[in-house]
Amino acid sequence: MVNAVNGNWKIPIAYFLIDGLNAIERTNLIKIALECLHETGIKVVALTFDGLLCNFKVGNELGARLEAVNLKSTFPHPITGEDVCIFLDPCHCLKLVRNTLGSKGSMFDANNQIIDWSYVVKLEKFQQDEGLLAATKIRNRHIQWYNEKMKVKLAAQTLSESVANALDWLANDLKKAEFKGCDATVRFIRLFDKLFDSLNSRNLLSKGFKSPIKMDNAKTFFDFYNECDLYLRNLTISKDGINVVSSKWRTGFLGFLICIESVKGLYKSLIEPDESALSFLMTYKFSQDHLETFFSMIRSRGGYNNNPSAKQFKAAYKQLLVRHEIASSENANCISLSKINILSVGSQGKSKNNFVQNINHDNDRRLSDDLQIIDNSEAATSDHAYSKIPSSKILSDQLKPLYTLERSQNLFHEHQAIKFGGSFTGPTAPTGTPILGDRVDHRCGPVYYAPSSPRFQNGPSLP
Repeated sequence: MVNAVNGNWKIPIAYFLIDGLNAIERTNLIKIALECLHETGIKVVALTFDGLLCNFKVGNELGARLEAVNLKSTFPHPITGEDVCIFLDPCHCLKLVRNTLGSKGSMFDANNQIIDWSYVVKLEKFQQDEGLLAATKIRNRHIQWYNEKMKVKLAAQTLSESVANALDWLANDLKKAEFKGCDATVRFIRLFDKLFDSLNSRNLLSKGFKSPIKMDNAKTFFDFYNECDLYLRNLTISKDGINVVSSKWRTGFLGFLICIESVKGLYKSLIEPDESALSFLMTYKFSQDHLETFFSMIRSRGGYNNNPSAKQFKAAYKQLLVRHEIASSENANCISLSKINILSVGSQGKSKNNFVQNINHDNDRRLSDDLQIIDNSEAATSDHAYSKIPSSKILSDQLKPLYTLERSQNLFHEHQAIKFGGSFTGPTAPTGTPILGDRVDHRCGPVYYAPSSPRFQNGPSLP
């Protein structure tokens, strides 16, 4: 999937119905995708994936070095040779950090102070015993996180500013003995909360570390990133033990280090130059949430079956390209945080008149060799645009090559079969009144039957 950094659209470009791929095969597919996108005029500046071990090998095959020692988070573009930055999905990294702390129980910082998961457990118990909440969202499901370990929301609410403030309040203000010595844990939680916010910025008006990176706040961000880099590299699994970024638990922590280096690189290439492409950088653009919400929409097409077969996936994929106004589930692993539309064959707006767009199959009117366009005069006489034919303004010149004639025709006819249950509209009456077949969507308003229908003999006469 391609997501625009300087726009408000995204579009899936390919899928493969396979059982698995090794690192070299994945690398070759990525290079082919970069070459095809370059031909359309799209400049790819970043590549995002999750923390699968094979993906680290892919990054190394592409030319990066995804290791804590001599870290290099960029690789050369196969055509232009320009640097392409690599991101590990911050949401996935945050879950892995929570999983590490929850599974190991404790870690140690550079000063050999303990970072203990038990303080979070004690906080939840304190809330239950008192019957009041310490201004946090911590519940039992956050403590039993392994039952819902894919939920990003639970990890973000656990490693949040509100939890750090609650622990600090209990230890220093209320002087609770069971929370004594939680300072290192509070610092750990606050640092990851700010770091995740800085890698998840999506609103130009946000403040603090949730704001996009700009010229006037870049120094604040980079000073904080340098602090995070040093802090993460000095975390250890045990007292005076091996560093976390060099252990088998390294994925989430190393992923944040990679993201930090990539954000710095993108700022230098996209914002810092005098003739820069951007005036600010919203880091949410590089999240994998855009792909996750698309997967959620595909799974929702199957109702209770959220594991579609290959045939069901292809049908849902094509339908979403035609009608993308389908929302993802609120119970999905990732929740959509911004309105970024799929650049696709989109629906037309409604006009003032109460007519239904008609397609004349008797006269064999079909899609032309290119994507057919409904101009403003036709839209003015159509209230319900069932045909879902795109406007030329929706598809940019750079992306039109991605939509072939065969794909557009297949998508159109499959969409019509779904909407009308296999039946299409008939010829238009001389008065301009639409005449529909027997199977129609009765939400459209007044419905009239074609003269060939048996119901027409006893039904209402045409106006």
